[in-house]
Order: sequence, then C-alpha cells, then structure tokens
Amino acid sequence: MSKAEYLINYLLSERDDLGRIEMPKTEQGKFKLYRSLVNIRPAVKADESFLQAEDEYLTALTESKGITDIADLSPAENSIYLWQGDITALRCGAIVNAANSGMTGCLELAVQNNIESIAFCCISTGVFGFPKDKAAEIAVRTVREFCKTHSIRVIFDVFGDDDRIIYKKALGQA
Repeated sequence: MSKAEYLINYLLSERDDLGRIEMPKTEQGKFKLYRSLVNIRPAVKADESFLQAEDEYLTALTESKGITDIADLSPAENSIYLWQGDITALRCGAIVNAANSGMTGCLELAVQNNIESIAFCCISTGVFGFPKDKAAEIAVRTVREFCKTHSIRVIFDVFGDDDRIIYKKALGQA
C-alpha cells in the first residue's frame, strides 16, 4: 500500500458520512482525494503514525517538484525580488497571503521574529474588483518604504505571465 493510499484509508476510517469512495488509480487522483479529505477533516488530533506518513508523503511530493531558494534569485532592486512560480516550491523565511488588510503588519511581524525573507503571493484582486496594476503599485510602494528602515528581503510571487508583466512595470522594469 502506498503512502497516499494509507493516508486516504486513515482519513476515510475517521468518517461514516461519506459513503463508499473508490481509491483512484493515478497518483494525481490519489493526491486530489487525499487533499479533499484533509480539507474537510475536523480539527482533531491524528495519531503519530498518520502524521509521520503524511510528513514523508508531503516531503517527497515537495522534493519531486523542485525547490527554488531565495539564494538562487536575483533581486529586481535592493531587497525586492520578483518570482514567477508555484509558491509552495519557494524556500524563504515566510510565505504569507498578502490579500489581507495588514501587509505592513505581516512585514513588521516578520522583522520582530527575525525572519530575513518573506514572500507575498500576488495580491488577489478578482473578488474585490480592485485593479491589478493599482494593487501591484501599492504593494511595491509599501515594501519599498518598509525596506528603507528594515532589513528584510521581500519576494513578490506571481503565477501568471500577465501578473509578472504588471509587477515588472510596478518595479520599473517594463
């Protein structure tokens, strides 16, 4: 039995409200089912064997897709980086969702906790209808100001080409 199958069977054994669920044949299908079950799992303690298997499974998945370290990146400008890729494949001090009202709060918290680098996912503007270019300008301006008085490296992570172009423009690279 694979690690994914063990994890799925464990998660299914905790529930009696899901009916019969067939084990997917592909690894991608197994991961999708595992992730779905984890997302609906109540916040209760799992046994140590599950946690160990889950750690081994997720570590292997992460290693298989490759990791980009901040040390491998070139700054767009002093202390500010632009990176396009899967945020889960990035190694830095902290990763946060910048789609909150406290971007500078996240930066302050990082500095207070001696975190040397932080990555912000491209700010989500779709639900709120805020223009992406304005959001990028605000984010870059906020980080530039913060970096004037604090020692921290900041990565703007974008997923799509259109967002990369918007951030390059905001950083004066377009």
